[in-house]
Amino acid sequence: MNNDFIVEEITRLVMEELSKMSGLPRTPVSTPGGINVLVILDEENDDVGELFQSLSKVSGGAPHYHIYAPEHLAGQVKASAGFLPFTPVENLKRHQYRKYVAGFDRVVVPYLTVSTLAKIAGLIGDEPASGLCIHALMAGKPVTVCTDGIHALNYSSVGTGNKLMGMIRDHMKAIEEMGVETVQLKSLTEKFAPAPGQPVQPSPAPSVKAVVTNDDVMVAVNQKQKALYFPSGSIITPLARETADAYGIEIHIV
Repeated sequence: MNNDFIVEEITRLVMEELSKMSGLPRTPVSTPGGINVLVILDEENDDVGELFQSLSKVSGGAPHYHIYAPEHLAGQVKASAGFLPFTPVENLKRHQYRKYVAGFDRVVVPYLTVSTLAKIAGLIGDEPASGLCIHALMAGKPVTVCTDGIHALNYSSVGTGNKLMGMIRDHMKAIEEMGVETVQLKSLTEKFAPAPGQPVQPSPAPSVKAVVTNDDVMVAVNQKQKALYFPSGSIITPLARETADAYGIEIHIV
């Protein structure tokens, strides 16, 4: 067996053990000048619509997106992302929410549903969309939700419509008082750019030294990226370097 593949397999097993020890999915470092944005797709969403078109319109430092998608949307996310750099977030458990949001500069729910709205307002964090938002707010992180779907609701034909809409409006007021920023999807990325003259605050450095494997490089290949950035002290496996060279991808240690 090729020595490079043996090294790669050993590295993979080591990283699995480190992930178990830390109890958290591995969070890659954003590109210089950018920020880490956690994008959470609600379990009730059935499509991603114009999400990626909106996310690609960012002025200033380009964010690195980390996207949590329920299983039924995972394929659609990969097919629709195009050239947008992002890292999929998988296998996130409720006991990990508090620690996980600490590594992000902003949490975003691009398609807020009535159910998630009510859960955030009621501090019910039993699923990713509400749980991560609540923990982000408690950690002082900016939380942004897109309310296009909420504002499009019209229950005038329902007998309890007035009462129901009144409750929805109360929930909207409650989350805004909690510090949640409510925007329309088309203006979502205006929140990502730093204020004029203000530098972007980098995310906290990971406690575990980063190991760049062939899988990391292949993600960049599939997303048509030409450069990867990793923190000082990162370990690049031989196979990862070989694959990066073959596809013309530059690996930078910053």
